[in-house]
Amino acid sequence: MPDSRQYCRPTINVLEAAAAGLGLAIAPALLVERELERGRLIAPLGFVTSRTSFDLCVLSTRQEDAALVRLREWLQEEAVR
Repeated sequence: MPDSRQYCRPTINVLEAAAAGLGLAIAPALLVERELERGRLIAPLGFVTSRTSFDLCVLSTRQEDAALVRLREWLQEEAVR
């Protein structure tokens, strides 16, 4: 059976894939500002200052998907460790 997962390495491709509803993206805030302003992506975790930072961006219409909610919760738990 073929693998249905798609992998994108360059950050721009990842952001475009997330905006198209193909998954989520973790990217620097600077790279997602325009898409957040346009409403193409959302940052459900907001932005947190830390030594290492990541932003979770998902298609706004999928922000309440159970799997994405679980991922968001897990990322938040891991961030405080």
